[in-house]
Amino acid sequence: MICCAAGAGRHGCAMRLLDPATPLAVTLDWGEGRRLPVGRLAFDRGRALFEADPAYLASGLDLSAGSYPPRPGIIRAQTDRFEGLHGLFADSLPDSWGRLLLNRRAARHGITTARLTPLDRLAGIGELGIGALTFRPAMEPEAAPDGGIDLPTLARDALHLLAGEEAPSLALLQRLGGSPGGARPKVLVGLDGAGALVHGEQVLPPGFTHWIVKFPAGEDMEDIGPVETAYMEMARQAGLRVPDFKLITAPDGPGFFAARRFDRDGAVRIHVQSLCAILEAPPGLTLIGYRELLLATRQVTRDAGEVKEAFRRAVFNLLAHNRDDHAKQHSFIMDQSGRWRLSPVYDLTFASGPGGEHQMDFAGEARQPGPADLNRLADLADVPRPFVRQVVQQVLDITARWPAIAEAAGVTKTSAAQITAGLERAARPFRKG
Repeated sequence: MICCAAGAGRHGCAMRLLDPATPLAVTLDWGEGRRLPVGRLAFDRGRALFEADPAYLASGLDLSAGSYPPRPGIIRAQTDRFEGLHGLFADSLPDSWGRLLLNRRAARHGITTARLTPLDRLAGIGELGIGALTFRPAMEPEAAPDGGIDLPTLARDALHLLAGEEAPSLALLQRLGGSPGGARPKVLVGLDGAGALVHGEQVLPPGFTHWIVKFPAGEDMEDIGPVETAYMEMARQAGLRVPDFKLITAPDGPGFFAARRFDRDGAVRIHVQSLCAILEAPPGLTLIGYRELLLATRQVTRDAGEVKEAFRRAVFNLLAHNRDDHAKQHSFIMDQSGRWRLSPVYDLTFASGPGGEHQMDFAGEARQPGPADLNRLADLADVPRPFVRQVVQQVLDITARWPAIAEAAGVTKTSAAQITAGLERAARPFRKG
């Protein structure tokens, strides 16, 4: 366990490991002072143990959407796939970028990463995570300058960190970007209509809303910001459920993609679970395909319209050549009554995938899915064939507009041409005859 010790020292809030027997208190924080104690989380012999709070048992809510139905007694994590955590709680952990930030902070305080347990990392998230789950005791963020937020400087320092170098704005990056998932560097900010930025704390000043801003990683296209903006615009025109989004311009460079956070509504927090967490299967596990997404959507939401939305996303990823489509790229959100629905889409971009294949298969086909594969997928989830034809044609029409959408978003001619070739390859099986 890690927490703040008295006397912050030169690096701000000091870190120390606590007694491993000390449990984490898990709370569902809806914001605006509304909290539901969820239970206690401990670790024993490589697996997490969870004991539900009576208030959670009485609430009638199931925060895991079925993977860990609340019940009295100790609930042991089913597998060690999430470093021994329950998928429900592992979903609060950041991926490689946030993990890197926490590792760097631990190293500055003389703590080797090998000593950090999964519960330590949850304590590192504390109350600042994505979604509505919070963890105590928490490690408070390091003290960071209270001045303005300069995105180009943060983007440059993020690249230094990814390269294993030092970065002057590490403390600010930790404060702004220690909790989101994904591999690319990103920060959580408050944004107003005039484009002013503030730190993305829980309660923002009047006129500001919660946004996430993404920076390029070393292997990304130089204009990844405009590319992701154009992809989100294609998704919007194709009828997918998208968040508000924009390209934040930079004085020198192509700008940064930003999307409004769907886990925040003003001061209200919204509970989120990824498909990975619900299926207890981490990204890259080959048994998860679009069939599992569709079936999970039916089971979790009990809404045929949501199943159609999930199918539309599968078609879009296929025809837009987004092959970085693993199970962490699909999430569900739960309202305060316990009703689930698919979250807005996120992380849409041109991607070739591992070995040139989709990370999630289409009824068994991942390299070059065609009409027969989509039809089989639709039949497995009772999606009507007329709807399949309608969605395929709609997405084909939108991807055909890529050159104009790309130009409007500021995508370079080189990137636009490369993506055009990929879109044509994806669409070819659907245009025969």
